[in-house]
Amino acid sequence: MKIRPGTVLARVVNAARPTRPWLRIHPSSPWWARVLITAGARQADIELDDAPAPPLEEVRVRPRSAAVSNLDPYEDQDSPPTLSQLLAPLESLTGLRAAKESVRSLVWRLELARRRDQGDLLIPHAVFLGPPGTGKTIVAREVGRILRDLGLLSRGHVVEVTRENLVSGYVGQSAIATLRMIEEAEGGVLFIDEPYSLTRGGGTDSDHEAIDTLVQEMDNRRGRMLVILAGYPDEMQQMMTLNPGLASRIHLRISFPVYSLDELHGIFTEFASERGLTLGPGVADRVRDWFDSRINGPYFSNARAARDLLESIETRIAERVMADEHADPHLILAEDIPDDAPSTRHTTLNPV
Repeated sequence: MKIRPGTVLARVVNAARPTRPWLRIHPSSPWWARVLITAGARQADIELDDAPAPPLEEVRVRPRSAAVSNLDPYEDQDSPPTLSQLLAPLESLTGLRAAKESVRSLVWRLELARRRDQGDLLIPHAVFLGPPGTGKTIVAREVGRILRDLGLLSRGHVVEVTRENLVSGYVGQSAIATLRMIEEAEGGVLFIDEPYSLTRGGGTDSDHEAIDTLVQEMDNRRGRMLVILAGYPDEMQQMMTLNPGLASRIHLRISFPVYSLDELHGIFTEFASERGLTLGPGVADRVRDWFDSRINGPYFSNARAARDLLESIETRIAERVMADEHADPHLILAEDIPDDAPSTRHTTLNPV
């Protein structure tokens, strides 16, 4: 059997040949063998591994798109990462137990479907349910990265939008604005913050136009883009009740509960460490007391509150250093912890 150079089949064969020692053909992935044999590939080019398939968490990542596109993100590495290594950055985040479990299960299901040769692997659109500052945006970015490295998304980037990015005041313009954002998110994640603002008060014609366009493109571009709707659980449920068509296209729901005191303290410590700051005597207790007095407030913003606190502290450090040139600019003192109420300003998009 002869194969014309430049055809898709030729590219598959060339990409599949083991140019690196870690590329093997497992019996659990028989479609590779079928493609190679059908293509008339030399048996010497095929290394059959009769050993049992490894556990899912130890499976080496092979990007699904690499065979056709010849783009391998691990080309310069001796071996691709395992699934456990791929999930490690997500697992290292403070808290977020439910989100980690959901993403881990999703990745394992996708890998299992790949090993069963179940055809195209379609990524489920998702809703992230939780108050502000609970890690929804960070997890969205991790999901985009993971799906890109699995070869299920071509870019894995995240485009964050709100109602203002999707709705125009003129008839017909909302569909154009929504399509523009969708096209920008092609190959990655479209992250819509508080989408229920499109349905408040019944929504305008422009709001409905944006929703209708989004629902249609969620079907048209499924497998090429992931849509994540993020916001408060109650408001999100009301939106889904009013829009059954949108609800029927969501197959993954992840909860983001508020952080505990220990988790908030850990997040604050991480933020401080990233800025080269150390905690002086008594600071840890003062920080815990600060969070404890505010955590049940109606406007408490979780990890954003930790960032706001650190900004207030840095202002006090700056004042102290300007007044005393011998003061340590890297040391947080107990007196730097403010007693005033934390900021309650609303930030629509924030990377926490």
